Amino acid sequence: MDDVSNKVLFLFDVLFDLDIGLFNLIKKEYRNKDLLHIKLLDTIPMNELKYLCIHRQDPNPLSVIVNTDVVSEDDMDSLHAQFMYERYSDIVKYSIPTNVCKLLYRLANVDNNISTVYIACKDAEEVKQIRNILKNLPKETYNFVPYHDLISEIDTSKYDTIFIKSYYDILRLKDIEGKNIMVADCDFNKVQLGENKDESVLNPEVSLQISGKAEISIVELYDVTSVLDEYDDDEEDILYE
Repeated sequence: MDDVSNKVLFLFDVLFDLDIGLFNLIKKEYRNKDLLHIKLLDTIPMNELKYLCIHRQDPNPLSVIVNTDVVSEDDMDSLHAQFMYERYSDIVKYSIPTNVCKLLYRLANVDNNISTVYIACKDAEEVKQIRNILKNLPKETYNFVPYHDLISEIDTSKYDTIFIKSYYDILRLKDIEGKNIMVADCDFNKVQLGENKDESVLNPEVSLQISGKAEISIVELYDVTSVLDEYDDDEEDILYE
């Protein structure tokens, strides 16, 4: 495998949607209707929930379901951090694969020297999810890159292409010089240009810090469109009661 031309590293959260995993955990165990819009989670179609996740402006997924009348932004961030610290393995277990998993499978299934696949994992449940999605492939067709907690621990010097979900994570990666960085097409990674919601760019503050170091491209997590436009205002408000 040392002679391959392209070594591809995937961070786990671009392959499996931890946001959906968190929502599924909340639906099952944390049905606090004062703090969270549980009815939204109970009634909204999965494709619509995916749409809300990738088109939210706040990096915190709880911003999709939190009751902002009673929960401040700081409290929301603290609540998210608590979930991720105390229930991370369960969140991973309840997560669902993104479209990037299809690419992972195709690359791992190619019987030639075009690429070698690596997946960065910090948790046994992550490894279990990856093995399940690639269960039809020989284990030697892909590789795990273990790390303890922070992605800054990963030695990225050996990889040519890196897939990440959060654009801000690129600032935590070491040695990105000359790399191809694939960033999830999520609105919290972008800044809107003017009044047109369809015109946006990846966060310029991040882009400025990595200018000239790496080639940045976009990868789509889901191919979904919103159906909220089909609701009138009263019907949409009902979802957030």
